[in-house]
Amino acid sequence: MLAAPATAQQAETDLDSIIDASGSPDRAIALARTQEEAGDLLGAAATLERALFKGSITATASARLRYVGLLCKLGDRPRATTELAKLNGIGASDTAWAATQRACGDLPRPAGSGSAALFSGQVAAGMAYDSDALGALAVQFALPGFKGVRDDGFSFIGSLDLAGRIPSGSSFLYGRLTALTKNRVAGADLDYQIGDLQLGYGVSEGNVELSGGFFGRYGRIAGRDFVAEFGGAARAAVPVSARSRIGFEAVVVHQNYAGSTALFSRNGTRYDLALDLQGSTLSGVTYALGAAFEDKTANTRQLGYTGGRVFGAVRVPLTAQGLYGALSATIRHVAFRTPALGARQIETRYFARAALGVPIVDRLNIEAAVSYTARDYNKASALVDYHSVGGELRLVWNFGQ
Repeated sequence: MLAAPATAQQAETDLDSIIDASGSPDRAIALARTQEEAGDLLGAAATLERALFKGSITATASARLRYVGLLCKLGDRPRATTELAKLNGIGASDTAWAATQRACGDLPRPAGSGSAALFSGQVAAGMAYDSDALGALAVQFALPGFKGVRDDGFSFIGSLDLAGRIPSGSSFLYGRLTALTKNRVAGADLDYQIGDLQLGYGVSEGNVELSGGFFGRYGRIAGRDFVAEFGGAARAAVPVSARSRIGFEAVVVHQNYAGSTALFSRNGTRYDLALDLQGSTLSGVTYALGAAFEDKTANTRQLGYTGGRVFGAVRVPLTAQGLYGALSATIRHVAFRTPALGARQIETRYFARAALGVPIVDRLNIEAAVSYTARDYNKASALVDYHSVGGELRLVWNFGQ
């Protein structure tokens, strides 16, 4: 009973010292060193995180480098690589870098040019199976006694994701290119290609990041042009903790659909407003959750719509050797405009995917996944509902910083 108040008082003193140490990168490093020597690696990492959250990249460079070493000791090498990349343009002293190498082994040393560009990417290729490949890109009218035609299929899938960022002081230029192709190998025809391009300019004010620029998309189906859209996108990101941030993104684009005529045209403007929360944990789990509002106008009124979606994804490291699991899901609800005659079409789309990744060599994984896709229509739509179970086996290569 007498020991309890003393223990509580000691805990409060320790907490006060941790809070005080977080006010300065140098004091945070000193306290983190003490915690690390006592075997409290998680506590040392948390101390440094608070300092990194409060200061600029330049002011906290030494603390960030020590934080990188702690992440390696905790087995979170992917996060360590990400944090290290933030020091490009600032560099690291020989002494500090030697300590980081002792903890992490072979990692690329940050450049000290003052404006080093950051590039990263992912290339993936493999095979996919869909239990209903026929209905993936086609819709069927609901007739009495007709349940719809289904046909499975195998396809080649390939994807590319390239991102770059060129900093200059508190501002930066950015770009991103993504592309996806799916091509029939056997069974029902399921061929399509889609690509996105983003280019823009951003600024960092304290911990808030604002960016905006060009957004374009192009899609093909069955070897023919389908849609092209172009316009702008803007994003604001605000940290809510040392390891998470909230983002708001707005996209406005004009759409041009191939085959549109004066009597039937999907051409119009698409608006998309999204809010998301992204973050990670000390154990290496990364996650994203969000919701979005959609609106589209069309020259043929009933082809426009209003809708919304919710989405989420999580990736969990399963072993220190790089084995990981990943889950993602999206639910999208769309209500089309009411035509002059008849009822409007309403549909709800569902998508879920679970994957397991196995490392082959550094940054090269083989990934197996299962997925479920569905489209549910209201009765007035007079369309057959669609659902399909899929499977994938891909090689995934990650590169860059």
